[in-house]
Amino acid sequence: MKTWIGASLFSSALVGCASAQMPDAELTEAKSAVRAAEAVGVENAPQARLHLKMASNQIEEARRHVEDGNEAKARNALERAQYDAELALSLAQAQRTLDELKEAKKEIAELQERLQGDNQP
Repeated sequence: MKTWIGASLFSSALVGCASAQMPDAELTEAKSAVRAAEAVGVENAPQARLHLKMASNQIEEARRHVEDGNEAKARNALERAQYDAELALSLAQAQRTLDELKEAKKEIAELQERLQGDNQP
């Protein structure tokens, strides 16, 4: 009887370890955040590119943790991936805003030069 219970517990533990699955909700959120950052464009924002790469690496790390049977570590990696992707998105948006501001300042300066040139006799 003790042998049967011990064997049953052991096999249950093995099945529990082997059946770790990728946390679907966290994976979906992380991938959505990555796609959002990619859609905004990170080519002009080096820090955004870095955090987007980190997010992708965290998703791959989560896959490895699932393969190793560690769902908790997979969830943590996916949470970090989501945060990195959201930071990448914010950094990319900030860079885009700065670029637009620089362009607007340039246009204002050009208009001011034209106006000053038109006002001179």
